[in-house]
Amino acid sequence: MLLDKGADSDKCDKDQSSPLMFACSNKCTDIVRMLLDSGADCIKCDQDEKSPLMVACDEGYTEIVMMLLDSGADCNKCNQDEKSPLMVACDEGYTEIVRMLLDSGGRFNKCDQDEKSPLMVACDEGYTEIVKMLLDSGADCNKCDQDEKSPLMVACDEGYTEIVRMLLDSGADFNKCDQDEKSPLMVACDEGYTEIVRMLLDSGADCNKCDQDEKSPLMVACDEGYTEIVRMLLDSGADCHKCDQDEKSPLMVACDEGYTEIVRMLLDSGADCNKCDQDEKSP
Repeated sequence: MLLDKGADSDKCDKDQSSPLMFACSNKCTDIVRMLLDSGADCIKCDQDEKSPLMVACDEGYTEIVMMLLDSGADCNKCNQDEKSPLMVACDEGYTEIVRMLLDSGGRFNKCDQDEKSPLMVACDEGYTEIVKMLLDSGADCNKCDQDEKSPLMVACDEGYTEIVRMLLDSGADFNKCDQDEKSPLMVACDEGYTEIVRMLLDSGADCNKCDQDEKSPLMVACDEGYTEIVRMLLDSGADCHKCDQDEKSPLMVACDEGYTEIVRMLLDSGADCNKCDQDEKSP
């Protein structure tokens, strides 16, 4: 009735929220349809630069998202944090909405203010199908965030085996390190993700790449007691003599933790049983 009487469908409140914004936020699908049919501005943002589409994507209201896109809503309009509707949908795991946004021209490489991409966010949350859609659309699998973490690094850190496999198949750089000089292999070794370690080694990951503390993947695996990972690293040519910044060797670390089988493997591989650390302590 109000619309029929000529009510302004774009009149905003003090926060610059429009009637359409409120209707989208509260999942009032029929009201959204009426407002759009009455010419409501589907691009009008609130004071936080959120658009009606952004709000609908954030809440997972698929039908409303479809109506807004059909009405010409800008699928790439970002909020004040530089997050796009696609980024928000990826972060929440709304697969169908992600598909609609990509089909409507959503920019899959658009990053937020922390330099996180939609792919990075999907990898971090473990949304396998969304990751696949983004990669199939051409998303950059090597785009890093402000901490120099790559999508592969994030997937390795979280233990998402299938996502790691997809990223490697898409050409992800398996030797790309973060700002602490940690590699994806180092992270997988530290967390004990045996299958991911195997995939990285099979892909050609550098098993001797050390972090900023001069710790190697082998050192980390020895320190955590991951016997199978230690075996894989040694079989891949890991340097059993490489010491960290405190001159501790993998053998020293394994002895200190009491990992008998790992000590045996290191000795069988030729580890120096007399190598001392900076305090002149021997294994």
